[in-house]
Amino acid sequence: MDLDILGSLDSAGRGREIAAQRELGRAARQGTAAEAVDRTSKLYQACVDFEAIFLKQMLTAMRKTVPKDGLLDGGLGREIYEDMLYDEYASTMARTAGFGLADSVYRYLTTTQAAAIGL
Repeated sequence: MDLDILGSLDSAGRGREIAAQRELGRAARQGTAAEAVDRTSKLYQACVDFEAIFLKQMLTAMRKTVPKDGLLDGGLGREIYEDMLYDEYASTMARTAGFGLADSVYRYLTTTQAAAIGL
């Protein structure tokens, strides 16, 4: 009898989990950002990393437009340092600047995932 109670509790917990996933999918389809983005999930962290890569490419392209005057060109060491510096700039910007690319990608992926599994 105790096993039946545990089984029903487990299925009730699973039911709540499925309902929460449906609600997340519904909120994502409706475009409500506050309800649709789970900033603690691994998927969201991957989206933030993607945004950082995008920002790094943008910053690198912008850096190439700055003319070098020859006086302060430090050679290979400076290039490596600047590349690492721009990696950190991009990472910090992705976490704090609020560009919204990570949120948009997260909402898109959760909506697509929810549609694929029928939620």
